[in-house]
Formats: sequence, C-alpha cells, structure tokens
Amino acid sequence: MRPRIHYYTRSPGSVQITEFAHSRPQKTTFISPYVRNVYLLHIVTKGVCRFCDFDAPAGSAFLISKNKLHSFSVEPEYEHYWFGFDGDGVAALFRQYNIQPNSHQLFRIRNFELLKVILENAMEQAENQVSAALCAFSAVFPLLICGENPEESPADIAIVAKNFMEKNYQSHITMEDVAGQVCVSEKYLCHRFKKAFQVTPQHYLLSLRIKKAERLLKTTDLKINEISTSVGYRSQLTFSYAFKNKTGYSPSLYRTLYLNQEER
Repeated sequence: MRPRIHYYTRSPGSVQITEFAHSRPQKTTFISPYVRNVYLLHIVTKGVCRFCDFDAPAGSAFLISKNKLHSFSVEPEYEHYWFGFDGDGVAALFRQYNIQPNSHQLFRIRNFELLKVILENAMEQAENQVSAALCAFSAVFPLLICGENPEESPADIAIVAKNFMEKNYQSHITMEDVAGQVCVSEKYLCHRFKKAFQVTPQHYLLSLRIKKAERLLKTTDLKINEISTSVGYRSQLTFSYAFKNKTGYSPSLYRTLYLNQEER
C-alpha cells in the first residue's frame, strides 16, 4: 500500500504544516540515513518502528528533529501517521510542551484510541482542507507524554510490566512483549523499571523464572525439560545454562543436592 501524503505549500498560523500522511508498508522497509529540512512528528498506530535512537511501539509518537541525521526500519503490519511542520511558532510550541527541539525524541500518548479516531477522520478530509490537518496536529501535542511527567510516578509503567511478567513468565514472553504491554520502547521500559526496582526488567524476568524452577525442582518429580517449558524456556539447553549461571549448579545437580540435604 503506497503512503497517502497530503502536501501543503501554505497553512495559516505561525506553525506551518508542510505534509500530513498515513502509511502501512506491506514489506520490510529501511529508511537509510537522511536529513529533513522540517520537523517530523510520527504517531505509531500498529507495530514497532526501529528508529536509530530508540524503538517506537504502537501507542507512541516520536519527533524527528529538523536538519538531524536519522534512519529507521519497519516490518509488515506497521502503521503510522506523520506530520511535517516548521515555522516561526515552532520554538514556542516546543517550550509549551517541554520538547527539546534539537534532538530526536520519543513520547507516550494519552487517550491513544481517541487520537486514532481524530487522525483517521482528518486524513479523509485533509486532501483539500489544510484546516483538517491543522486540527489533527493541534490535537496531538496535549496528548504527548515526554520525560519525567509530574503526574506519572516512575513505578507506574514498571508495576504494570512487573505484574505482566509475573502472570506470563511461563509463556515465551520477551522484552518486546513486555514493552508492548505498556506501550513504551524497550529502552524506556528498562529505564523506568530500573528506576523503580533497581534491577533491569530482563534480570527480573530471569530471576523470576529461576526461582520458579528452583521450587519445581524441590517439590515435584517433573523432568528437567518439563520444568524448562513450565518456566518459559523453549530450549532445555538454554534453561540449563541460565540456571547454572544463576545458581552455580545444573538443574539436575541442584535437585540431587537438595534431596540429599532433606534425607539427613
């Protein structure tokens, strides 16, 4: 599906909308290092954008700064909208919403479902009406969450992620799955999780799985490969390596030592 792009030569106001677009690539697409002479604001509605500085999942937006090198790649099922903009009023707009103008930046979005409806409706009217694009553009900024929002505790995202891992550790979940659950990038999840719990989410999930495996080794007669599957590992070899790296013992030796200790 070819991108649907509306270009504008002039728009009213001190912030000039140069383009409003929607894209849903049908194949893996890589945008090689490139520089634009306007700012770009992308809103991700499906999939994940592998941007040069971060991952941007569905439910997020990201700013591509003017005159700065950038690159990204996307897979099929990805979908996003974007605005190109510039003008004398951009600096004031950025100050109003605490946005850094000279760097690429990732945002979460409040009321994401509402914003999708606004963008869908605006796209249908924007070909001949720049006012529709302007209204949609104006609706985006109040919904962006960037940096340390005073209304948002560092633990908010981390607690949801932690609960998700505790309920789903038996499945083959990855950090991409966890980050997608809270609609942030993996890098941002790691930052918030470590700030809240003083450990990375990767390390927390590993520790959780190993603790559950220790309990199963002590209290059941399950085979090692069954325990491996029960705590979320596809490969018994990978599980055994992780278990030994964490405890100092192979799973079978750990069970033997525990049983011997119980018999004394």
